[in-house]
Amino acid sequence: MNIPKKMNATVRYEFDRPLQIEEIDVKLPEANQVLIKVVACGVCHTYLRTYMGADARYEKWYTGG
Repeated sequence: MNIPKKMNATVRYEFDRPLQIEEIDVKLPEANQVLIKVVACGVCHTYLRTYMGADARYEKWYTGG
């Protein structure tokens, strides 16, 4: 299998700020891990509104705090 070295990712650095699309490194899987090829994905509108600051109750959950 040909594993790419880079991929596009949607990233958020701050709560209530726009999401950014960035090119990131693809990490090779470690022991007991798998790497899957994602062909398409989507984001629930409710999650997107929360990401954009519509409901601050979830800020820590979405930023890993």
